[in-house]
Amino acid sequence: MTLRNVVKTLMVAMTASIFGACSESYPGSEEYDHTQGLPGIKNEDTWSEQIPVMLFVNEQNVFAVKTRGAGAIEGSDTNNVKRMEQAIFHVFAFRDGLHGVFENHPNALLNSQPNLQYYVNAKDNVPSNLLSLIDTTNNVNCLLDGKDYKFGLPTMLKGGQLYPRRFYKGETLDTTFYYSWVNQEVPYNFFAFHIDDIDPTNGVTEIRQADKIVYKFQIDGSQDVLYGVSDDLRNEIEKEEPERVGKDDTYANYLNKVHEAWKRLSKAEKEKIYDIGGYCTFTAHRNIHPVIDMEHALTRLKFKAYAADPKAKDVTVTRVQVKSMYKATLTAAARKRSEVGIVFDSLATDRTYLTLQEVKNVGGKMTALPFESKLINYKPADEAYDWYERTPTDLGSSLLVAPDSVYALRMEFSAPKSDGTVAIGHTEVPIRLDHNGTMFEKGNEYVIQVAVYGIQEIAVKANLPGWKEHDPIVIDPDKEGYTGFE
Repeated sequence: MTLRNVVKTLMVAMTASIFGACSESYPGSEEYDHTQGLPGIKNEDTWSEQIPVMLFVNEQNVFAVKTRGAGAIEGSDTNNVKRMEQAIFHVFAFRDGLHGVFENHPNALLNSQPNLQYYVNAKDNVPSNLLSLIDTTNNVNCLLDGKDYKFGLPTMLKGGQLYPRRFYKGETLDTTFYYSWVNQEVPYNFFAFHIDDIDPTNGVTEIRQADKIVYKFQIDGSQDVLYGVSDDLRNEIEKEEPERVGKDDTYANYLNKVHEAWKRLSKAEKEKIYDIGGYCTFTAHRNIHPVIDMEHALTRLKFKAYAADPKAKDVTVTRVQVKSMYKATLTAAARKRSEVGIVFDSLATDRTYLTLQEVKNVGGKMTALPFESKLINYKPADEAYDWYERTPTDLGSSLLVAPDSVYALRMEFSAPKSDGTVAIGHTEVPIRLDHNGTMFEKGNEYVIQVAVYGIQEIAVKANLPGWKEHDPIVIDPDKEGYTGFE
């Protein structure tokens, strides 16, 4: 019996529940055969071929994938493909610091915690004092990284899958990566992160330490930041088998295949995998591969303005800003999975105004442009409805901000005066879910609804369509305080 496997690259297969149909093939792959580990095949300990690394991502935790100037991906958006092609996910894999330490192992390095300063593929930006740390010891520390020591392996999303970029920053890169030939029962953790267009030469501080990889940077409101680490193998195996789904639901189909592969294993193989405790050559031989649960680091805000009074038909919104924390520290990889995550500097002095932008297709590339002024939509027939049920004016794209319990929303307006001149002014109000400090959570989208009554009054409320049900929250400008037109 021969298994035709068309995967010879590192790839990240993602579900299509948000993004539409996925290809069932793997772009840029080549075919190869192996028979080991299948039913009736008894040569599990005499593998004749290298096993490629395969990596899956649980897309169910991703509400949007974007790049700066590319906007947030939404299911009905025809520009999704362009946005996805621009996004870069960086990948690392290191020995599991929990399960991958062996007492009294003949290889002394396996007796200690992994060192994340080791590398296997890096050639660029390797610190001179670490040049000796290339992992020539059969991936004892590092299984997977990329040409750039700082940022790991660059991958791209296409057709619902992420795979190594063949071309990156003007260079042709290797796209074939394999598990350790020698240390077949040494488990590894897999890490992926996306920091949009935040560039190492533009405000990023990178710290690759023995126990973690940390990035310090500043967000500007247009950048999406995601991160994730492979779940504990035992958790993946013990997940309830998903219901049978359509052929395009890649992630659910993958979980079904994991359960099918698990069911075929012998009792001895299952016990051995539990003892190993993580993803390795042994599990890959049996078609059990790592799954990364990606998380969004930021909160997404969208803005809609409504004509709450006939006078609002003359009002133009000229700028939208939100005051937010913006200095981030991302732990993208660590010996302990629990340490992966992001924190923001939270002092009052560590907040700044992030400005809403417009996203448009410019020459085939989704690009962030300055906000275009928007005249408030007004239809006399709408007066029969409550203001929040009237025809909205969509303002810009979306702002991606640090999770918080309250933000300061600043909106600038203009409106004609009776003497023919133009009044220019602004309003600044807090937006919160309640007065109990309830957080605007990362990975959630919140629609901020702005009621415009004219040049005399602006009201704001927030709700949560789609992701969570929540009663509308109206902020009374008379109580919250606001600055009118000048």
